[in-house]
Amino acid sequence: MAPNEQLLIQRFNLTGHTRPISRVLFNKDGDLIFTTSLDSSVRVWRGDSGEPVCSVTIDSAVSDLAVTADSKYFILSTSDHQVVIYELATGRRVRILEHSDYMIKGLSLGMGDEYVATYSTKVMGTGPSVTIWKLAPNPADTPTEPFAQWDLPKSDMATSIAFGPMNKTPALSALVHSMPILKKPFISAWWLGSVHIHSMFAMGFRKRPRMTYVREEITLRDGGVIGLDWVDRTAHPQRSRKASKADAAEVTSSVSDADTPSLPVVMVLHGLGGSSRERAVACVAKALSNSTPYRIVCVNMRGSGRVALQTPKSYSALSYEDVEDVVCHLTSAHGCQRGEMAAVGFSLGSMMLASYMSHCPDSPLAGCALFSHPLDSHRASHKLKVFPGHMLYTKRLLSIMKALVLRNRDMIASGGTDCDALEKVETIHEFDTVYTAPVYGFDSAEDYYTAITMKTLLPTIKTPFIAMTSRDDPFTEAAAIDDCGIDTSGVGVLVSTRIGGHMGWLRGSGKTSLMDDVAVQFTKAVLK
Repeated sequence: MAPNEQLLIQRFNLTGHTRPISRVLFNKDGDLIFTTSLDSSVRVWRGDSGEPVCSVTIDSAVSDLAVTADSKYFILSTSDHQVVIYELATGRRVRILEHSDYMIKGLSLGMGDEYVATYSTKVMGTGPSVTIWKLAPNPADTPTEPFAQWDLPKSDMATSIAFGPMNKTPALSALVHSMPILKKPFISAWWLGSVHIHSMFAMGFRKRPRMTYVREEITLRDGGVIGLDWVDRTAHPQRSRKASKADAAEVTSSVSDADTPSLPVVMVLHGLGGSSRERAVACVAKALSNSTPYRIVCVNMRGSGRVALQTPKSYSALSYEDVEDVVCHLTSAHGCQRGEMAAVGFSLGSMMLASYMSHCPDSPLAGCALFSHPLDSHRASHKLKVFPGHMLYTKRLLSIMKALVLRNRDMIASGGTDCDALEKVETIHEFDTVYTAPVYGFDSAEDYYTAITMKTLLPTIKTPFIAMTSRDDPFTEAAAIDDCGIDTSGVGVLVSTRIGGHMGWLRGSGKTSLMDDVAVQFTKAVLK
């Protein structure tokens, strides 16, 4: 406002309701005022004069109100379990959507007024619920059956509902709606009662499918080497009597998905200390090969999966140049075009993909699926320092990382790393202080953690992605999920479950995981 300007405030009274007003709402243009009251009426007024436009009286109390962006319709939720659509110009009721026996407390419009969502509160020992209807172009033709519905845990209490800013992106909206698995509640394997039992079973004891791979090694820009294991879906691996149990899952063949250049490619990245034999990697690769026609390649980073370490630098969450080299190789050597590649990453592998998307905003990838990304590395590092994370996870991870050092001591020492000090570290933070941060050009582990935290990377990410995490993940703080920024980024979809552990989400007997279905449906959605 200029110094000499005056703010003119026009005051007028809106009279007509006979009982207290429960809701006041402006339309999008700000020229209409909508009010609801305990007298079971809705009144509409001109925003510039307060003159009445129309009024509607219903048979029950109104719990909430929403107005379409064009102001042609307004939608009410009522205390008698109904969502009612009215036409503003005539005041005529055009559609009633039944809401079973739940007491509706609020509603919200979103996704370009294509969907209306409601929430209920606890009634008769049940938990709250969320229900979504898909509105027809002509609201009078809207299906009465809900588009989706979730029953929340009895211990939860719903207080409001809203669509996030990401619904402004049509591509993301279409992505979510093409994945039916996201509309179903996740039911964890009941016998994996503890998050730590769930996580450790998933990472160390879940049945690993026997896969047949064809190994292809590529040389990176700095002389490092990565191993690409292409899935061979034509082979039927038989365990040799002389083969060890570990070798049985990694049989080589002369024919693989690499030999079908006309099909899109899905690359799968393992976590810290993993390889193509990692349980999550092998299970998702198997699910993808069974359910899609795409070529599947599992990436073994430097020094993993029997790939020799040829440089002092191993791999980290900032190995985006290595991922970029793999993508370039798939394009040049295997005929992949822009939009014909997708990627799936687990834990550290998901962090590599996030770094790649951020540092390579013009990526040819159609999309990335990130599972168990810790989101905030500062918080994750602290969580792995204290009990029980240090005892259950840190010691195991450090033993894997130290074994890598011992196998490649001379190579790692040639880069200036004090390998004696590295063998004595007792936390992930100490390992990153001695090795990871200096090798990747950082003064401290804190600087490195800041560079790989999701909030740092999001502003430059242009590739659509889905990030699935669990609120009980022992590597991830729940607060990191709440303020990671993915759900308001416009490029990412954040899927958060109440339980699921780290790289878990196991169901039934523990053989199948929600990750498998999400990976399959996501790749089908972005590569169709």
